[in-house]
Amino acid sequence: EKSSSGPTVSVEPSIFPSSATSSPTSSSNPTGSSRKKGLIISLQVESQNAVDHFNGSVSWFYNYKHTPVDWQGTWADDNDVEFVPMIPGPWLWNESGKGKKCFFDERRSPLCMIK
Repeated sequence: EKSSSGPTVSVEPSIFPSSATSSPTSSSNPTGSSRKKGLIISLQVESQNAVDHFNGSVSWFYNYKHTPVDWQGTWADDNDVEFVPMIPGPWLWNESGKGKKCFFDERRSPLCMIK
């Protein structure tokens, strides 16, 4: 989809059922409040204006990174939305992304410590 200011990025909530026997809700309204609704914010989303309409309807988000970037942390704090880091393996990257900072495997060093 294109607009005069460039491409528009579609952002949709992700809903995970509480169990395998759960059935989806009949409502198609994404603004209902639930602790299970999350938001995947693509790195192509450059402004919080693209996600403001999810305020009050999601409780968590992730962005394919270990930390929120740019405006995401402030938006999450202002709207009581939890950031969930993506951890693709048994390690965390340095903030620069150019080296592994720590490992979750006790046989490797340095070991990641949760504070």
